[in-house]
Order: sequence, then structure tokens, then C-alpha cells
Amino acid sequence: MHEAPREEQIHQMLDMLHADETLIYCSDFPHFDWNDPVTTFPKLEDHMHQRIFADNALDMLRMEVA
Repeated sequence: MHEAPREEQIHQMLDMLHADETLIYCSDFPHFDWNDPVTTFPKLEDHMHQRIFADNALDMLRMEVA
């Protein structure tokens, strides 16, 4: 994902993508050009962060946390 010039544009894009239902974070680690989540994303609401960094992938894989 390319960074928008202004943080508010990133939030607008996440809303347009329905990111809380569709986006799954992938860093591409260990490649030299991997995306560090601390510098890639702005501060997200707790719910959005949890969905993008965990729950969306769990839902897609039909996995439950014990």
C-alpha cells in the first residue's frame, strides 16, 4: 500500500476499502524492503487495528483463538 500524503487520506482509503472486513496486514518480512507496521500505518482505532492485524486473517482461515 502506498502512503498517502496526508494521514486523513489513509483513513478515508481504509473506510472505502471496508478495511475492517477485508484488509489483512502482510509485512513481506524478511525481505529487505518489508513494511514495518509502526511506520507504515497511522495510529488506528483499537477495533480497526485488531481486525487488520489479526481478526480478518483468522476469519479468512476460519480459525478461532482458544
